Amino acid sequence: MSLSTEEEAALRDLRAALWSAGYGLDRIAEALGVEADSVSVPPGDVPVIDRQLPKGEPLPTLMRLFLMAMPVASDEADGALAAASSERLVAAGLLERVGDSVQALFRIVPHRDVLVVVDREHEFSADLEPDHVMGITPSTSMLSDLTPRTPVGTTLDLCCGSGLQALLAARHSGNVVATDINARALRFGEIGARLNGLDNIEMRQGDLFEPVGEETFDLVVANPPFVISPDSAYSYRDSGLEGDEISRRVVDGAAARLREGGLAVVMVGWAHGREQAWDEPLRPWVEGLGCDVWLLRHSSADPLDYAVGFNRPLAPLDPQGYSDAIDRWLDYDQRLGIEAIGYGAIVLRKRSGDNWLRADTLHSGVEAPAGELVARMIATQDVLEAAGDDEGLLDLVLRSNPHHRLEQMLRPDGAGYAVHGAGVILEEGMSFRAAVDVHAVQILLHLDGKRTLREALEMARAEVEPAMTPEDFAKASLRPVRRMVELGFALP
Repeated sequence: MSLSTEEEAALRDLRAALWSAGYGLDRIAEALGVEADSVSVPPGDVPVIDRQLPKGEPLPTLMRLFLMAMPVASDEADGALAAASSERLVAAGLLERVGDSVQALFRIVPHRDVLVVVDREHEFSADLEPDHVMGITPSTSMLSDLTPRTPVGTTLDLCCGSGLQALLAARHSGNVVATDINARALRFGEIGARLNGLDNIEMRQGDLFEPVGEETFDLVVANPPFVISPDSAYSYRDSGLEGDEISRRVVDGAAARLREGGLAVVMVGWAHGREQAWDEPLRPWVEGLGCDVWLLRHSSADPLDYAVGFNRPLAPLDPQGYSDAIDRWLDYDQRLGIEAIGYGAIVLRKRSGDNWLRADTLHSGVEAPAGELVARMIATQDVLEAAGDDEGLLDLVLRSNPHHRLEQMLRPDGAGYAVHGAGVILEEGMSFRAAVDVHAVQILLHLDGKRTLREALEMARAEVEPAMTPEDFAKASLRPVRRMVELGFALP
């Protein structure tokens, strides 16, 4: 995919106009009175915000044009676009004329410190085109937050959509290859690269891994159309493959295209039994991939809630179509024996030798960029694997992670309040939780980065269980301590 010389020149001037007006997250969020990592204006809010924004100023004009997808009078647009000019942008296929006004053919959405080009219509519209390019969704944000930002040589952004992952990866990659079956998505990704001043992203069209063949990469990120759906309505949502086959194929293909030591982060959806452990169906997917594997579940939904959530846009405009879609999805799930549908991510690290596998639930999702935490927890898992048995764990030197909080539950007991439970919560993007008792709390206090765990356990035992033998106290403590290390509350 490539842009014409005319398009390249127009985009350079458009980027200059956006930059000059302060078209970025901080200024736009301030103008809208919100705090968020991404800023978008739902169609229902457009008439209200239009009346609240001042007239004739560059930033509000560009917000109306590119954030709210409104028609703007040509002379007013020209005042904000400067050298870009509405005439040049129309000629370049970036704006269209609507009477005496112009309207953008896409939205430019600020996400943290990048500008992302997405379709003009929102995902909850009922009449989307099959090649619709979606905006910043929860899965898009979760993938970007989980991805480590360690400098790498090459990155693959598979099923790139708007290209957000490619834009972010281009900052810490020598080269990025972004692929999608949707040519419209690739064009928007090209435009986004130019608006962010990035020239190390290559767009390639094709299905899944076809555009890269057997090429290998240091980092693979993928947000495929993982929705378990009987439909083939939208390229961003529906794969056309049955059940969760698309997720399994992407995980397998990502592992095959990682270089030694390379990482992959793949968003997935999968079917599991109502009474089945959520990670049980995923384990066969990752056997024999030659990768260390971290399974991360965000949530699970029953088929009815799942069908309602993905078809809700039909409800106000086509109630009968909405009802029919729910029935169609439920019949599909029943035919496949699907009782629950999980949603989350799989992190892979290519490594020769014996590989480890762990599975965790994200109790509160991913609340902030956590790539550094992901990289650190992978390294921590290596330390635990190398330590091996309990004796090896006792010899580790650990320190308590300062980025956590302790919460206690108190209940009245007649004479006052008594502690009836306590937990620690991580405050580093992934809010892992662990139940703790007085023993675990005391152990955490003694992990200072200088003592071995054996020494910290002995100090805690002397304070809370002096009648126990050191051996019995260690035996009772090692399993919860190992879990606190796995979840990042105690650090090697």
